[in-house]
Amino acid sequence: MPRVVILGGGIAGLAAAHALSSTARVTLVEASPRLGGKLHTERVDGFLVEAGADSFGTRRSGALDLVEELGLAEELVPTPPGGRVLVLSGGRIEELPGGLHLVVPTDLGEVFRSPLLPLAAKLRVALELARRRPRGASPRRTGDEAVAPFLRRHFGRRYVEAIAAPLLGGIHATDPERLSLRAAFPGLAMLEERWGSLIRGARAAPPGPSRVTLAGGMGSLVDALARCLEQAGVEVVTGRRAVALGSAAAAGQARPGFALTLDDRTRLTADGLVLATPPAVAADLLAAGGVEGAAGLATGFGAIPLATTATVSLGFRREDVRHPLDALGLLVPAGEGRAIGACTFASSKFAGRAPAAAVLVRAYLPGASGELPAADEAVAATAVREVSDLLGVTGEPLLVRVHRFEAANPQYVTGHRARVAALEAALPPGLALAGCAYHGVGIPDCIASGRRAAERLSGS
Repeated sequence: MPRVVILGGGIAGLAAAHALSSTARVTLVEASPRLGGKLHTERVDGFLVEAGADSFGTRRSGALDLVEELGLAEELVPTPPGGRVLVLSGGRIEELPGGLHLVVPTDLGEVFRSPLLPLAAKLRVALELARRRPRGASPRRTGDEAVAPFLRRHFGRRYVEAIAAPLLGGIHATDPERLSLRAAFPGLAMLEERWGSLIRGARAAPPGPSRVTLAGGMGSLVDALARCLEQAGVEVVTGRRAVALGSAAAAGQARPGFALTLDDRTRLTADGLVLATPPAVAADLLAAGGVEGAAGLATGFGAIPLATTATVSLGFRREDVRHPLDALGLLVPAGEGRAIGACTFASSKFAGRAPAAAVLVRAYLPGASGELPAADEAVAATAVREVSDLLGVTGEPLLVRVHRFEAANPQYVTGHRARVAALEAALPPGLALAGCAYHGVGIPDCIASGRRAAERLSGS
């Protein structure tokens, strides 16, 4: 059997290892002491705290298929039906219109009842229904553009500022004026190409819960994958970092392939290699030129900008929070002058996230709009101050947990897909990429990325 080494034990690397475990001898190397990357669940004083994503989308089947394969289907918990989403607008907390499909309104009655838009802007949104399919090829159809101008073309400036931009900020830590439509929201481009009107296309989308979680937290998915890999005989090495990468021939091996050196001087050889690391780590390993034809790839990796973000989970006594928390969360647009970009009402969104008589909220601090404070204590203090001000908190928090993701959030700026395609086309045989930096940042996207990397190696 061929031997494959996977660098990176996040969900993409774990998915790649799972896909290869029956056809190859697999070694997975993770630099941190634990597996899962951004997916990590902590249980502290009766609170269930998610470090990264707290749920995943169901419209793409990859994650659901894996959950069922791992025997976790009975743990699936959907978001509450009809859950409201709030937004800060001019310093006031308002409700977003219901019936949104991603950022597309499907219920014009909700739009016309919303206080977020003046009448002229509401009429502009309604006119979108009259759009027809574009005819012939055009740069907009064959190339790429940013999400913000695309949505302005359909719904007008005020809709983008008041409704779409806050939603986009809650998904991607990227300025929507630079965020690639084809890379971040290819479904919107497809709706335009098929229907012309995004509203008509969104109304035709299949119904069903858009997001689900696991009752024990998203860390349950990581734990189940780890058990599955152990049973399949996959060698898992944690707390070790690859410091050098070269060809197997240069290491004295008769067969082609790769040779890696870890920071404890362990040496590994492999017929195939999956780089499921952040782009900067992959660039550093390849820049030395130890792999023939791979040194130039470092420039391609460097063309993917990365942002530092943080989540701060805060537990409070229910009696100390004046806001009813009767929604999924609160979006905070960049123009509101706040450091946080969103606040999820975790204990309202899913049951079992906080002990009795307590609530759990989670603030998101996007690094794209500015540098985060260097110290976690300063990040926590900022989150506590702003959440307390917005939600009317009168007491000290029972729990404060900061999770910082240093240069770990890829920025899908316009032209991203073309850059990734060029990068992957230049990969030498036996080398594959996986992770959120390339073909989508969601959990289903990362799982698909790992499986795609496994297929590349299986076919090489």
